[in-house]
Amino acid sequence: MNDLRQPVSRLWNSTVVWSWVFNGLRLSSVLILLPLLTRLLTEADLGFYMLLAMQITFVQLLDLGFLPAISRSVSYATAGARELKAHGMESSEHNLGTPNYPLLWQLLSTTRALYQRLSIGVLLLMGAWGTFAVGLKIEQASDPRQAWIAWSLTLAGTVFEMYSGWWNTYLRGLNQVLVSTRIQAGAYLLRLLIAAILLIAGLGLLSVPIATLISSFLQRSLSRRWALRFMAASKRPETSHAEVSRLLRLLWPNSWRVGVHCLSNSLVPYLNTLICIQWLGLAGNAQYGVSLQIMNVLQGMASVWVLVKWPIMGQYLSRRELPLLRALVRQRFLLQMASFAAMAVVVVPLSPWLLTLLKTDKSVLPMIWMVLLTLYTFAETHLSSWATFISLGNRLPFLPVTVLTNVASVGLSLVLLKFTSLGFGALVLGPLLAGAAHNYWRWPREGCRVLETSWTRLFFSGKNV
Repeated sequence: MNDLRQPVSRLWNSTVVWSWVFNGLRLSSVLILLPLLTRLLTEADLGFYMLLAMQITFVQLLDLGFLPAISRSVSYATAGARELKAHGMESSEHNLGTPNYPLLWQLLSTTRALYQRLSIGVLLLMGAWGTFAVGLKIEQASDPRQAWIAWSLTLAGTVFEMYSGWWNTYLRGLNQVLVSTRIQAGAYLLRLLIAAILLIAGLGLLSVPIATLISSFLQRSLSRRWALRFMAASKRPETSHAEVSRLLRLLWPNSWRVGVHCLSNSLVPYLNTLICIQWLGLAGNAQYGVSLQIMNVLQGMASVWVLVKWPIMGQYLSRRELPLLRALVRQRFLLQMASFAAMAVVVVPLSPWLLTLLKTDKSVLPMIWMVLLTLYTFAETHLSSWATFISLGNRLPFLPVTVLTNVASVGLSLVLLKFTSLGFGALVLGPLLAGAAHNYWRWPREGCRVLETSWTRLFFSGKNV
């Protein structure tokens, strides 16, 4: 028995293992929840559910980019930064080497005040735009009255997430990644269980919004408790309105850039979904949406290797510990790429068979488009990691090009839909070709310059010099 305790304890305290658990639960949403949705909802209702899911994805970007900037700033303060800058980083010579608690408390008070106001903005904006977008197709749902209630619950859950969801990200910025991931996994498991029970009970489109509201409340409560426990090492000082305003002015220059970057990235699948609904209807959107869900799970599972190390990477960069940073980037990025490839080889060919085995009448994209969608998701995953790495230095040189690329990808998809018979293929080829023209090779190269190495030397030289 004693021989088992050590490996079990190691697994229990492994951030990567818990991240895999969390993403395994996300995979379960495809293997368990999605089959329930496809079997218990009509084709039109499933398409409406996918439309609600895209609304949530879009709204999450309305924090104007403050959340990534705050997370990065919390990481700097945890590493010992004396002060924050609007652009770039403080010199490593001025680093305290221990957490700067006064600055952490100021960031917490600033974040709370900010997201109270942003949640009101989300309520007003999405109450208008989201209701309009949903209302365009709501009559195609099997029960329009239930669909309106489902949208109302979705809107309420989204506003609550904006109001309180930042606590888990703040906790992660404190380098409490293990606790943060455990909370995420527990909340997501609760969400899956409640959603499955409600679907089986016959609540249809109401099931997932209700489950999401409950799980969000649990995640917020636990994340807040653990973040305050970490901060209890120092007495909380009073943060004046002037100090909050000063910090917001420091965060804003790169926050809005992050917001524009994330918004433009999310607009590609969001606009493609609207285009798909317009050209191919809700039934076509169900097919396209199921395929995107599968890709999102593959991306989430593979990204775990890098995701859990962003806080420590930010600290290495803050202290200019480049040899350690190069070794960590090489290891984690290789694991990410290998994991994605291994899972895709299994999941993509089997996805049509699994849907048939589950006795649903739903399907994924034709296999040629599924393969190209997988290639696009792989390239986007690698690009996203390098863009996030570059942004750790509190700068976003990639912003103008990535925004133009995203706009071009949507335009190209529209052109292909209008002038060719590619159908779903237009929604895949547009983003893939636009990204391959510049972003997929340019920004990995720029990220390696930060590491003072090259892409080939980083990944193919064991010395990482």
